[in-house]
Formats: sequence, structure tokens, C-alpha cells
Amino acid sequence: MAHEVFTDAWAQAWCSKINENENYKENAKDWEWPLILKMSGTSGTDIAEDRAVYVDLKNGECLAGREATSGDMEKAPYIVTATAKTWQKVLNGDTDLMTGIMWGKIKLEKGNLGAIAQYVSAAKQLVVSAAKVETTFPENI
Repeated sequence: MAHEVFTDAWAQAWCSKINENENYKENAKDWEWPLILKMSGTSGTDIAEDRAVYVDLKNGECLAGREATSGDMEKAPYIVTATAKTWQKVLNGDTDLMTGIMWGKIKLEKGNLGAIAQYVSAAKQLVVSAAKVETTFPENI
């Protein structure tokens, strides 16, 4: 079943895919922090307001996935932000997450780049897991 990108149902499905990913488990065995992916809204498109999803990640496991709350936004140590079009390219495999951050297409809105850089392989596996979620994007992005 397809889920619209960065919704509560999508985040739950992503969490399930993370937990099925053995490569993620291995590469993230020391990762212990929640992460938020945020899609910036764009006026005049079908995603006019920001959307964000939260995953509670600990030692190679996703403990929870959901739509991010304002409390999550305050407490989460890592927030990664991009436009809907950029996230679509990331999930389709056309843009690498870490390359996108380095080139400024994707912003590490909150968190330490040096710390997250130690987990490049884990980050790639998070994207691999997200790409396995049957995802729909609004047409006008």
C-alpha cells in the first residue's frame, strides 16, 4: 500500500523497513539519537506547509516512527531539511543524502555534521529503507 510522503503512515512504514534492514542494524549499532526529516513547504505547490517525520533510533533499531510534533522538533538532536523535489530525488536514488548536504541541497538544520559524518553508511541505509516504502508524492511539487 502506498503512503503519501512524510505523513504519519509513511513514517511508521519507514520505521518497519529500517527494522528489516540488516545493513542498517550493523552500521548503526552505536547510533542512539532520534532523527527528524523535514520537507519544507513551498507556496503554490501541493505541499504548501512543512512536513516532518520523526524516527526514534537506537543501536540499529527503529523504536518508533511518526509524524513529528513540535516537542520532537525541539528535542531531537538531528533535523535534516530539504524541499519536496529534493526528497523525491533522494528517495528515487538520484541524489545522495550526504552529497546533498555537502552541496547545500539538503540542510542539516540541527545537529553536528562531524558527528553524523561518522555514520555515513548508516545514513545511506536509512535512505535505502525509506526508498523501500511505497511512496506517493503530490503531483505539483
